[in-house]
Amino acid sequence: MGESDYYLGALKGALLSRCIDIQIVDIATRIDPFKLRQAAHVLRHAYPYYPKGTIHVMNVNSPESKGRMLCVHHHEQYFIFFDNGAITLLFDTVPPETYLINDDVSESSNMLFAEGITNIINAITSGLGLAIIGHRVQQVRSQRLMIPQHSQGFIKGTVIYFDQYGNAVTNITRPIYDQCIGESQVRIEFGIYEINKLCRHYAEVEDGELLALFNGENRLEIALNKYNAAKMLSLKLDTSSILVQKIG
Repeated sequence: MGESDYYLGALKGALLSRCIDIQIVDIATRIDPFKLRQAAHVLRHAYPYYPKGTIHVMNVNSPESKGRMLCVHHHEQYFIFFDNGAITLLFDTVPPETYLINDDVSESSNMLFAEGITNIINAITSGLGLAIIGHRVQQVRSQRLMIPQHSQGFIKGTVIYFDQYGNAVTNITRPIYDQCIGESQVRIEFGIYEINKLCRHYAEVEDGELLALFNGENRLEIALNKYNAAKMLSLKLDTSSILVQKIG
């Protein structure tokens, strides 16, 4: 919902007014407008660090859901979001305890969806359970991350996320890399640029030098040490090809 408009503050005020004894923690407030994949990427990699019983709310691109709200109980945490494909970006499969919230519960008077969100939170915290406010579903709107093309000695991936430093996170995971490239020498190409080794830390190269490493998510990341790789290398989400080839 951003930081420059009133929407986020209004939603927080509504939650604090209508929900008893809750603590609100921001995971991220600078998600680009309508960027569902960006929001899902952040939440997917942040939620495992939160305690049992945490309730996560993701209010991004709600119009695409036509008002359909979902609540998921997964790994002893709760997730409230819209049926706009978010669930398939957050989880590898649709969790068994996925509930489509009843219209009379999710209905809200404005685009904040404050009433619907607070109704769900109150049902959870009061111990009533999700079955009181919805019913289990497995058929939901789907969006999927692109899977890299790969064969022995070759991987073709793409950029799926830019962090706040402009580092480019790809859809190439460590297991795929180990399967196709292993410990062999490697050449990583994108556009006119080429990298010929993997680093373990940013500090292994000089300021402004290109590097590739596997980040904390075990995804291949392209970076320009202490500079913004996204801008300076003209990388684009979902369109910039990242070619990884085994040498020798």
